[in-house]
Amino acid sequence: MNDKKDLAEAERVKKSRTNKRSYGTRVTICDPTRIELEGLSNVGRGVYIDVNTVFEGDVELSNGVTVRPFTSISNSYIGENTQIKA
Repeated sequence: MNDKKDLAEAERVKKSRTNKRSYGTRVTICDPTRIELEGLSNVGRGVYIDVNTVFEGDVELSNGVTVRPFTSISNSYIGENTQIKA
């Protein structure tokens, strides 16, 4: 790495790989580089997570949940087939 730009790119690539690998085929992540999954503890099947979403604390998403862009969820249980909008 030669500069801050290279470091930022390396962090983006690592985050994308980690987010994709974390939930495999159960979850569709619109852009893995633009979400924070640290608080996501349990995820059902058929979940869709859009860009600029943040999960904090202990968050559980049931089957079929859709999380729209610019959403922040903390310490929550989201029931089946729920759609979260900012």
